[in-house]
Amino acid sequence: MTYFKIILLTITFACTFVSSYADKCYDVQLTDGGEELVDFGMDTTFNWWAVTQTFSNRQRMYINNYSSDNFVSLSKPIFSPDGEKWAFFAKGFSGWDLVYGDTLIQINADGPGDILFSSNSEKILYSYYRSDLLEVVSVHDTMNVRYKEGPLFINNTGDKFAYVESRGGIKTIYNDGKVSEGFQDIRPIGYWHNDDFAFAAFDGANWKIFIGEEERSDMYSNIFEYKINLTGDYLAFLGTLNFGGSEAVLIDDNMSGPVTGKNYPQVMGLAIHPHIAMFAYRALTQLNTDIVVFNSVEYTGGRENSNPYFSYDGSEMYFIACTIDCNLIVNGKKITAPNGIFLDGEYAKKPNSNTLGYASSTSLVVRDLDTRELYAGKMMDYTASVRYNWRLGEYESLGVINNRLYLQACEF
Repeated sequence: MTYFKIILLTITFACTFVSSYADKCYDVQLTDGGEELVDFGMDTTFNWWAVTQTFSNRQRMYINNYSSDNFVSLSKPIFSPDGEKWAFFAKGFSGWDLVYGDTLIQINADGPGDILFSSNSEKILYSYYRSDLLEVVSVHDTMNVRYKEGPLFINNTGDKFAYVESRGGIKTIYNDGKVSEGFQDIRPIGYWHNDDFAFAAFDGANWKIFIGEEERSDMYSNIFEYKINLTGDYLAFLGTLNFGGSEAVLIDDNMSGPVTGKNYPQVMGLAIHPHIAMFAYRALTQLNTDIVVFNSVEYTGGRENSNPYFSYDGSEMYFIACTIDCNLIVNGKKITAPNGIFLDGEYAKKPNSNTLGYASSTSLVVRDLDTRELYAGKMMDYTASVRYNWRLGEYESLGVINNRLYLQACEF
């Protein structure tokens, strides 16, 4: 057994067979190290990006096979939901530009704002600052915005935008020229499928969920977690009840009313299915038992559980459950895992397989929980992020060796 394999076994405390590097894993050098690596990352689809600093103290953007000119400074790139489009702000000698794929759009700006893609990935909206004034550029017009608080939101087709407007201690929702009634506080959620806007509002005594002008929930002393699916067909939230305890609620136009979970002393870690009106979350019971709830089904898991996750296609709900050792729970089924997985780790999972991928401090690691085999990429100075790239059928992460960026991958 090689020195590398011995070290890897020692680090992960695993009594498993470590496959040879060439079996399933490979790496691709993305940058040559000639420019200082400033920042890097990848989206949830198939893109990677990196910002480097050149010898002239300028910055260059790399996205897949694209490399930009030198700029004074760059923002992080934003990718469309399907991964096919991207954009970023770049400051040149004459001012700021928006780099949108192969197009460079000059903007008369003092600073960058937001970049948003519609959920169908076809339209882009962006904003920038001129002094203290925000200008929003949509498919139809350029609009001056005042009193905006927090982020912008774009509708599904990319032709409308919304934001929280705060003026004189009163908050409203601005949505495509229309302004909602005023509240003491608002927490924006996102666009509904019919272009109404969903938000949580506080009237001075209670929180409620609104979609457009319509109240869609009971009253709560607090609404503290909320998620809406990409196309605005359903949303879920966690709320604290006025008479004690907390609950999870699912709202869907196809249902006669909100679907409300049980009352628990504490709920947290909300996750929603990507395509179907389903939700999952963690809860502490009256007996102080840590459970995961999937719709109305309770899973005990372990003494401590991670937050639940859905696979990219929604076929699996999974979480990490730990008592002494940690195991993987997939759709309620316990899969025994060797030592080396932890509650606070970042994991990726190929649906309908008993494999689990994560980035250790030095390498991409994939565990086959059926055979207890462990696959690992080349050792790096450090690694970051992990995803399952379903288009290529491989686990991927980014790693750095001597200022050179690598894509690590293990095929499954």
